[in-house]
Amino acid sequence: MKEEIMNGKSALAIGYCTWLDGTYYEGESEGSQFGANSNIVTEWFGARMLGLKDAKQYDFLSEGDSPTYFCLFDWGLRTLEDFSYGGASGRYHRVYDQTNSKGEVLNMWVVDEDMFTGYDGKEQSLESMWRYVADIQRDFASRVDWASKSEYLDGEHKPVLSIEEGLDIQAKADSCLTLHSNVSTLDKTTATVHYRYYKEASSQKEAKLTQKQNSACISIPKDAKKGDTIHIIVQAKANGHYGLVKYQQVIITIE
Repeated sequence: MKEEIMNGKSALAIGYCTWLDGTYYEGESEGSQFGANSNIVTEWFGARMLGLKDAKQYDFLSEGDSPTYFCLFDWGLRTLEDFSYGGASGRYHRVYDQTNSKGEVLNMWVVDEDMFTGYDGKEQSLESMWRYVADIQRDFASRVDWASKSEYLDGEHKPVLSIEEGLDIQAKADSCLTLHSNVSTLDKTTATVHYRYYKEASSQKEAKLTQKQNSACISIPKDAKKGDTIHIIVQAKANGHYGLVKYQQVIITIE
């Protein structure tokens, strides 16, 4: 955070605060002065209730409202079509047990968990946006740098990714569907493609995926039923300093 965000690289990050970096926000309560209040390590509710007491200077500072807006960025994911599809703001399901004062059912969605493998190789079930946190942070760092450039093509860019077969595909049970990716870049970087079967978002839970370079074969189970869906997340990741990514989300529906 200190090197990429707090180094004065561009005006985009002026006033941005990280943990105990000395930033003081006029008008903010002492209990929320994460940059200037040295007692925050023990007084902050996250330290008291969640045991988060090992933060070091310049560590990332969680921003509780930001995930609301992450889904509006053009990641290539399809959250805005349906929150149950998942994306940078997480994957959600609709609940119907909450009403307003008139007894009307609220349009309320609750976040789901996905399996996530961390840098330590351990797999665990975490809030579903966790898979995209590193992408979000690298994207932010690249925008800070990008804002200091004089020309559009001076900075790093996300790859350009498309799927030859389209994003909404019909398939039969007991078949193999092959997807092909086309990827290019707007700068000097190159990009690699990775396919992932998004089991948690799919109604069909037994599909198998085999990747070969920029294509992948999706094996549809024999017992797949009409209307079942299989979600495939295709990621193109640039090999530049920031490792920027572009996604495409393919939804296969059994006919």
